[in-house]
Amino acid sequence: MAEDWFRWVCKLRGPTPVGRLVVQVFFDPGVWTLGGLNQSKKHHINYQKNNASPLSLIRENKVILHENENISNLSPARYYCNFPETFETDAIEEGTGEPGWKLKQVHVVIRHGDRTPLKFDLYKAMGVVPNFCNVFDDKTGNKFPVLIKYRETVSAQYVQALRKGVYVFTDPLPRSVLCSPGQLTSLGVLQQLNNGFALRRVYFDKHKLTAVKVISTRVRRTFQSAVAFLYGFLPDFNLLEVPVRTSPHPAFCGSACICRKAKKLQKLINEKHYEVYRRRQVKNPVIRKLSSTLSISDHTGVQIDSLVTGYLCKEMKLPCNISGTCVKDQDLNVIMNEHEYMNRISIEESAERNQSLLLVQPMLKMISGAMEQSVATDMTVGRLYLYSGHDTTVRPLLQALAIPEYRWPRLGSRLVFELWEFQNKHFIKVIFNGLDMTSQSQFCKGLPGRSCLYSRFRDFVNYEIAEYFGSKTRTGACQEN
Repeated sequence: MAEDWFRWVCKLRGPTPVGRLVVQVFFDPGVWTLGGLNQSKKHHINYQKNNASPLSLIRENKVILHENENISNLSPARYYCNFPETFETDAIEEGTGEPGWKLKQVHVVIRHGDRTPLKFDLYKAMGVVPNFCNVFDDKTGNKFPVLIKYRETVSAQYVQALRKGVYVFTDPLPRSVLCSPGQLTSLGVLQQLNNGFALRRVYFDKHKLTAVKVISTRVRRTFQSAVAFLYGFLPDFNLLEVPVRTSPHPAFCGSACICRKAKKLQKLINEKHYEVYRRRQVKNPVIRKLSSTLSISDHTGVQIDSLVTGYLCKEMKLPCNISGTCVKDQDLNVIMNEHEYMNRISIEESAERNQSLLLVQPMLKMISGAMEQSVATDMTVGRLYLYSGHDTTVRPLLQALAIPEYRWPRLGSRLVFELWEFQNKHFIKVIFNGLDMTSQSQFCKGLPGRSCLYSRFRDFVNYEIAEYFGSKTRTGACQEN
């Protein structure tokens, strides 16, 4: 049962004190809002100080701290890691329509679960043995009954597939004694099992979306994340019965990946990144300290991957150099906030959103096309589409939709598009990490969910993006001026 899973997953961090919040953090212009659970009741706590947004605090090089002591431990770095203690379970807004609405189709875009750093330079310098990528014998894998059952079931199905000659892209389970760079960890598996179990309750059990189509990038960690999600979502998951197609590009753009204008815009984006780097990051005392202390890059992306992904998300003690100077938890919050600042400035002052519109239009068109088919044929069986990708899948989608989320998409993130029907009219909802963001999306900005007709999304994808670039088609929009 999914409820058993939620009880098991809480054991990772030990007993939960009474009154402790399971919190989700998201941005609303000018207001820092947190929604969570406290003793099975849903609360919304607004934090607003002198009408200042969190970014105004970041510009002062201050670490953002919550005023409520119950949630002060949810730092930007821990939010990114997406530990089980911060999973949203009962408060998710997926599958929540108006009275009389029928859910016809759902598209779920996930970022893979927790992984190892993309480079092991710091691990090698510090003598770290990366042994957290084997679901069969590491400490996380042996702690959870659901993970034990998962690995035994999927492993047996994989052997059966090999014997029958059924093509499977790669081993569906992370089982390396020593991790390689960018490899899915046991925590990453748990995150996607959680996504699957949580959405099973609302989509499979409640709304009877029993037909599933899956596509993953051609990367081991995204394929394994997709399998973990499916195991959680489908009560009788069988690897042999749910084929997973693969895509060579994180934007799932098929034959439309080439866009010369998008490539040209990358130069302008890089220039803006470098400007912020020279103006802020090289002068930030924490970033400079981490770089000199550990002999690593002074770019926030590298520092986050090395320290947040590499240490905090693995629950390892933060490193120290031979002189005894150590990295502190507060340092990680600073680099997360600085990276968020760069992302926001890049969106507001560079061509990054324009590039995102061009890059993800084919994927959005694929989603819209599937919805259009459902509208036209009045399918009786609801269908869920799963796209297993990367931060470079989720972030451009958020940017193209103009959703005001500037943080690096956390590990195991999910972005959901829902198609609803009511009295022969069709509506669309967009949910990010369990929160309804429809009214903040470009095509329905400021409108309540009930007012967001599917046709708005269809027209945005098929016409308005190209028109924004002064063209009638994406092909024309991609031409260099």
